[in-house]
Amino acid sequence: MEDRCSGRGSRARDIIDRIVSDERFRASSHFSTTVYRDEPLLTTGRQMAGYLPDEYAPMKAVSRWEEQPGGARGRWLSEAELFYRQGLALADVEDDCPYRGTYKSTYPTYSTMSDRQLRGYVSWRSRVRKGDIEATLPAFAITYLQELICGIGTSGPLDGFERLSSFASAYRGVSPEVDRRAPVWLQDYAIYHGLAPQLLPCSAELQREEHILRFTETLERVRETTGLSSKEKPRRTRGGLPGIGDADAVTLYESARSLASTGSTPNHEDTGAREDLCHVACAVLARLDEHYRRTRKTGLAASLFGEAVELPYTMFASAVFFDPKPHPDAEVALSALHRYRCRNGLWTCTHIHGAQAGTIRLADLLRDIESTTRARWEGADAPDTTLPKYLVKFVVSEADARAAWRSEHAPVQVHIDTSKLAGIRTAAACTREALLIDDERLEEGAEGSAILASAIEASRTSTHTAASTEDAAPCENRPMDTERTQQRFTSESEAGPLSAEQSAYLVALLDGGARIELSQSEDLVVDQINEALFDLVGDTVLEFGPQGVCIIEDYRPDLEGFVHHD
Repeated sequence: MEDRCSGRGSRARDIIDRIVSDERFRASSHFSTTVYRDEPLLTTGRQMAGYLPDEYAPMKAVSRWEEQPGGARGRWLSEAELFYRQGLALADVEDDCPYRGTYKSTYPTYSTMSDRQLRGYVSWRSRVRKGDIEATLPAFAITYLQELICGIGTSGPLDGFERLSSFASAYRGVSPEVDRRAPVWLQDYAIYHGLAPQLLPCSAELQREEHILRFTETLERVRETTGLSSKEKPRRTRGGLPGIGDADAVTLYESARSLASTGSTPNHEDTGAREDLCHVACAVLARLDEHYRRTRKTGLAASLFGEAVELPYTMFASAVFFDPKPHPDAEVALSALHRYRCRNGLWTCTHIHGAQAGTIRLADLLRDIESTTRARWEGADAPDTTLPKYLVKFVVSEADARAAWRSEHAPVQVHIDTSKLAGIRTAAACTREALLIDDERLEEGAEGSAILASAIEASRTSTHTAASTEDAAPCENRPMDTERTQQRFTSESEAGPLSAEQSAYLVALLDGGARIELSQSEDLVVDQINEALFDLVGDTVLEFGPQGVCIIEDYRPDLEGFVHHD
């Protein structure tokens, strides 16, 4: 019985072995080598805190100790290289497990994060890559920037630059730490990867260097135009420098004000006064530059801001950065005063270091120059300034020279007195009548008399006749009594060499009233009166003046006695 049972058991084992050894069954999902254990149906929060999905396993597998092939001695990875390798393992991982806790680190890395913090960072990064940039812990934002500068999650240098620039712009103002590091890292990224400097935003440092360069070039150009650069002493115009162009003066003054970082504007509102202030400041700065060259052996710009110096430079300072390949030799120029150079993997930077102190000194200098110049022009007392005596002398001499130049080149002002137009028309009409000969008078006749009459009427009815009466001599027309003149015309026309018409005309002239109507032209009547009275007076008694026919004042008493005789 026992033998029979053992035989059956051996046959069963043989059948099972044949089934298991068959390839068809081995590939079937019904047979597996997996060992299943008991698992809880409910998981507590404490158990979930230590849970890490399988996607994180490659990152966790990166060890700080690296074995060398061939039995060579291993080495410890630096923190930057460990961050780089772990970042490559996490480059494509996405998660959805927000983290509400805290995490602070000056140099944040994956190894310094707990599993829960790591999942929280990856979850936030997943939303950022989808365009949902929200405020988070500063350490998380800095970690993301470090990934970009290391090339983690980017397709190339240009893509990394665009991601870095867009994130820095969107995150500006959220975290002071990010605002402090992002602009420097963005500039270093463009330099390190040889991108075009035009991609970089114009930073405050680059703007200041551009103003320093323009200030230096314009100052050198002013020295050449004024003769300060030559060995001979420059010719001065009334104490001031000659030959400073308007464009150079404005450029030098505006660049100096930009460097001084002063927001004040000159008190003078008109453009001419502002140009004068620019010229004075430009001339003073040029003379001060020449003074520094003689006494300090350096110019004004070098004394204020210093000179460009080449110093060692660390790319991506205060960042965890690693590049598996050494950087080739390179040289990048952001401007004429700002250059970077890499030799054998070591970087150096050449630019003006510590120019901020010079801007403060320049601001004080410009303020004192402006206040002293205004006080000089306005005739006020000199203000209290920190300027030395020789510099005050420069300012005073240049302010006086510019004031003298302005007075010499002041525009000519023309004032037209329209009240004189009527008198000019009358004189022109009288002159025209006097130049006509007898035949021309007969031909033009009434037309010439009408012109003369209209001119006289316009002169009499002018709105400014009363004001000009005080300056005019007896030639000016004054109102007369027509009835009185007519009575004298009838009573005094009987005797003497003059006809009744000539006597009435002469009476009208003596009284200064309006002319009477004549039967012939006025100049013919004047000639007849002069001829008739020549034997009596011995000279011409009437003449044509600017205001028309006038009586010569020397013979007025004789004429009045003649027309008023009994």
